[in-house]
Amino acid sequence: PQNSDHPAHPKEDWDLPLLSANRSGIPQNSDHPTHPKEDWDLPLLSAYRSGVPQNSNHLTHPKEDWDLPLLSANRSGVPQNSDHPTHPKEDWDLPLLSLNRSGVPQNSDHPTQPKEDWDLPLLSANRSGVPQNSDHHLPTAMRNRRITAITFIALFYTLVLASITQAADYKWYPISPLWQSEDFRRAFTGSYGIDSRIEPVINEDETFYLDEAGKQMATFNRPGAIQKLVDSDLLEESAALQFALGNFQFEEQKPKEAIAAFQSALKIFPNYRDAHRNLAMLQVQEGDYENAETHLKRAIELGSMEGLTFGLLAYCHAQNDRMQAALSAYRMARVTMPDELQWKIGEAHALQAIGAADEAISIFTELQTDSPSDPSLWLSLANGYTQKEDDQETLAHLEISKRLGALAPANTMVLGDRYLMVELPDLALENFESAIRSGKVELASATRALENLMIRQNWSQAKAFRDSCIDVYQKPLDDPEKNAEMVSAFQRANALLELEQGDATAGAKLVEDIIARDPSDGDALILLSKFRDRKGQTEEAIVLLEQAAGLPSSRAKALLEHGKLLVSQYRYKEAIKRLEQSYQLKPEAYLIEYIQAVKDLVVD
Repeated sequence: PQNSDHPAHPKEDWDLPLLSANRSGIPQNSDHPTHPKEDWDLPLLSAYRSGVPQNSNHLTHPKEDWDLPLLSANRSGVPQNSDHPTHPKEDWDLPLLSLNRSGVPQNSDHPTQPKEDWDLPLLSANRSGVPQNSDHHLPTAMRNRRITAITFIALFYTLVLASITQAADYKWYPISPLWQSEDFRRAFTGSYGIDSRIEPVINEDETFYLDEAGKQMATFNRPGAIQKLVDSDLLEESAALQFALGNFQFEEQKPKEAIAAFQSALKIFPNYRDAHRNLAMLQVQEGDYENAETHLKRAIELGSMEGLTFGLLAYCHAQNDRMQAALSAYRMARVTMPDELQWKIGEAHALQAIGAADEAISIFTELQTDSPSDPSLWLSLANGYTQKEDDQETLAHLEISKRLGALAPANTMVLGDRYLMVELPDLALENFESAIRSGKVELASATRALENLMIRQNWSQAKAFRDSCIDVYQKPLDDPEKNAEMVSAFQRANALLELEQGDATAGAKLVEDIIARDPSDGDALILLSKFRDRKGQTEEAIVLLEQAAGLPSSRAKALLEHGKLLVSQYRYKEAIKRLEQSYQLKPEAYLIEYIQAVKDLVVD
């Protein structure tokens, strides 16, 4: 150490580095052995606020004129005040600037640690701009308050960071990869540099309780730290103590208590920026997006411009389906957190939501290139290609996601539909059966898959899947009163399958059972009319269709089927009337062509 009165080394033994070379290159040490004072160049090393040069033996200014701050260590790490003239060593305050890795305080003349234990770096000025030197020129009382606060804060946030690292597996995070990221931890445990416009100034009494809590945290006794703050008679009137309490309770996985503490801090100090932000984080985790959005906006108004604030605001916008606003906020978040995966994914999803499929695919492709084994990215790309109606790419990305072992049963059903669209019914059946046997697919979804197989006339696959459904969904099928709508839909599909490829009489019986339970089931009435028409009971079929047309939910479909039946009987003019009525209720492009074809038959 290069101290002016080092106990173990006489001055002749000093290393005497160039604290900073003056313009002529002559070293500027107060007792340099090779250059007399007359030879000194004596530049202004740095001017203090009064502009008085700060050299320890300046030729033109007596010591009474010195401003005497300890600015910082020079570039070589040597302290720049070799013999402070106004404060004896006994008067030095000797704060804990911070703890070094071994936990030893880093002061050049610490009263309780022998010099052999020193790690001896000079850190720098703290974030509030206060020089961290052992001879600061502030009055002792003021130094005590500021130094004690800095001591607690440095220790507090170091331990908070460590605690959050240990608690990275919280179960109540809605977007947990974000909460576990380094950027989130740095933002949540950020500096407590005091700005009186957005943070309360800590007084001496508050500092005492913060120090007490800090001592508990030094041994990772977070419950003890919480208790120290709770026991404080200043808690109800101190925004700083409430804020610290909220942070500790957050780490203890007590979100409701932490929210209450941050809210109390804001009642005391409404412009407390970090309290607005931290409160919003917890509200996002609790799913209270509306209130979280309010506090995030207020934090931004108060100057919180980091990516975490904008990213969470974007997330709130997305949860409320304001995707254009979400997109703008995600892009702002990426300005300061460009590598945060959640913001990239959020931006891509927002782009998908507003129809910008190509831009979304571009982002997901970049992410997928970096993480080729992440199935969620393959699935997101599949959704993008679905928007572009690119069936081949959609199918390929869904299949890769499945092979990576992370395709959910619902998406496996989608994959089955995609195989149907490219005329691969066996692969479609394989995926449908795999999905329903997971026990996580509703009977209604299975029924739609069965209907799709029949629409494409994949009768053998439809029968196989029907049998699998009866096996898997035996319990709900045995209780049609409890699951009436789903059971009726499945029985209608099963009846239609029997009508086309099986026992028509058995199929008709299934439909009659449905109508007996619910006479207003229009789809069942239409289906039963087909059975009657196949058996040559045309008038009875027409009666059933007219009955179905009287039900609003099935009117358009009943009119269409009635029109088709009339066409089959060459009653074209009557058929056209029913077909046009159906089109008015439910316009379909193919129906226009069909109606025109029937009209052409009338002309002929």
